[in-house]
Amino acid sequence: INVFNNCPDECLKFLSSKVNPYQASIHKKRLALTPDLSENAAKLLAKDNYRWVREAVASNKIITNKIFTFKRRLSKQ
Repeated sequence: INVFNNCPDECLKFLSSKVNPYQASIHKKRLALTPDLSENAAKLLAKDNYRWVREAVASNKIITNKIFTFKRRLSKQ
């Protein structure tokens, strides 16, 4: 069972505060790559101190689709 698929924001807060930062970053990267990442979780992970977590968020298909949609809207204005 992949517990990261439905991980609430509290899980991110726990990883940020209670776990060794390096070890937490590995779990945050896995979370950032899940296909059903929530927008709130993406915002929190995009501000992470570890580059690989931020890159994982940026490479998530949900986030890239939102960026392309946003760019299309801007180009139509």
